Amino acid sequence: MGDAGAPDEQEPGPRQGRRRSRRRIAAAVVVVAVLVPLLYLFVIPRTEVVVRVHYNESVLNQINIDPQISNPGTNEATAVTLRIAVVNSTDAEMGKREYTVARIAQVFGVAKLDALTFRGDQYEKYTIIIDIELSAGGQTHKRHWSHSTAEPWLNQDWTDRVS
Repeated sequence: MGDAGAPDEQEPGPRQGRRRSRRRIAAAVVVVAVLVPLLYLFVIPRTEVVVRVHYNESVLNQINIDPQISNPGTNEATAVTLRIAVVNSTDAEMGKREYTVARIAQVFGVAKLDALTFRGDQYEKYTIIIDIELSAGGQTHKRHWSHSTAEPWLNQDWTDRVS
């Protein structure tokens, strides 16, 4: 039968069984809550390229357009061509620049590009025209955006997405 000095082993009662079940369910929920965002961030194929353009009116009528392209998607972006043109209210072209980037790595890739700089009147309203073409996920993506400056803001920021 049993040793006199050995502690009695008890069968888990209904309360202990429910606690274990709850702990297992809680652990499973935590694992799923951690895995789903990680799968979305690193595994599930998606194209998501972000074009950020910062407009800055500087001293002595110097105006800067600073572009940046980032790739938070899981597909690598290749053969990226970004064109930026600035026109004033009479449709006269104030500045234009084309950027070419061979590749932007997936998830955390960033391409910082040189500024487009031109002299203009700080009280003028400008339209910034942005065109991008890139390959990602076996497809070619083309997008066109235009943004207008507004007074009295000396600094403006626009974010556009290719997805």
